[in-house]
Amino acid sequence: MTRGHKSGSRAHHLRVGIADVRRSQNLAKTSIPLVMRHVFVPIAWPLTAAAARFGLSPNGATVVRGNFSALGLILVSCPSETVFGLGLGLVILAKIADSVDGNLARLQDRASYFGKYLDGLIDMVEDLAFPLALGAHLWLAGAAGPEVLLHGAIAVLSLAVVFIAIYRLPLFELSLKTERGEGALAEGRAAHPRLNAFFASSPGRAVLWCDAHGVNAAYDARFIFLALALVSDALGSYLAFLAALYATGAAFFCAARVARGYAQLDVPRRSRSAT
Repeated sequence: MTRGHKSGSRAHHLRVGIADVRRSQNLAKTSIPLVMRHVFVPIAWPLTAAAARFGLSPNGATVVRGNFSALGLILVSCPSETVFGLGLGLVILAKIADSVDGNLARLQDRASYFGKYLDGLIDMVEDLAFPLALGAHLWLAGAAGPEVLLHGAIAVLSLAVVFIAIYRLPLFELSLKTERGEGALAEGRAAHPRLNAFFASSPGRAVLWCDAHGVNAAYDARFIFLALALVSDALGSYLAFLAALYATGAAFFCAARVARGYAQLDVPRRSRSAT
């Protein structure tokens, strides 16, 4: 995540240690999955220090991670168990390295909106491709029937719906703020007393919890159950679980987003028709 105009050997070849990387992060008020917070992020500290010493830029780290992820996904889809294991290792390494580019951006003061966009794009492509790659491996290896391809497709479609729901609400919140000003979300909304009462109830709080924390919970479940599946040699069952998790999560998360969107975006809008 870099500003391309910034250069110089000091920016490109920082001598940093693990303690420097750790101090650059403030996770106290950050909402991230527990697996990422307690496992992936600490493992990424020495990777960040190594990347900085090799002169890797934040965007360069993102590209390297993307290449690891792409190669890993290709290898995961192969029928050979050895090749599959190597590919899975690369995919997990890429996921661990997800925070390296952000660490470098802070240490080098080279953050950019493009870097954030590129990082998120690689994350989404990787997450969408993994269920299909895993299903292809299980089918080609003869470990399961063609139903695993269906499970992979269900997982991909469900996760794609979640990604759409994640970004559509902020997009229109930003559009409303741009057109009406910063106070538009609070001042122009229609009154919804029944909806507000629902949000104050236990089911309503559960819906809001799904909106705020559902994606993080699904992230943790994905990796915890992957570890269990590898230990118990139950990857077919894991893929079925992933499809069910994403499909159920998509239903609850989209319901939460629609309810929240109705509460925040029910504001009269001027028609742009030709008449």
